[in-house]
Amino acid sequence: MSCRQEYFPPAITGNNNFLVVDGIINSGQDSTILTLTRTRNLGDTTLMIPERNALVTIEGKNGGSYPLTERGNGIYFSSLL
Repeated sequence: MSCRQEYFPPAITGNNNFLVVDGIINSGQDSTILTLTRTRNLGDTTLMIPERNALVTIEGKNGGSYPLTERGNGIYFSSLL
């Protein structure tokens, strides 16, 4: 006989709330679109946690500053940089 004990690794039970930035910065003729979300635990039933109402700005190496506009649901864009 042996005893079994269920194991809950930290990735499943931790209180993770990291910011995830996904997208590509286009400096040419195409739009820049970034998606901001928050991490979730592996056992969560929520598919995505969007980061809303953020102030997103891209700063160039020459000192230029380009604000992105929120489209909703954690999506931010700029038409041309």
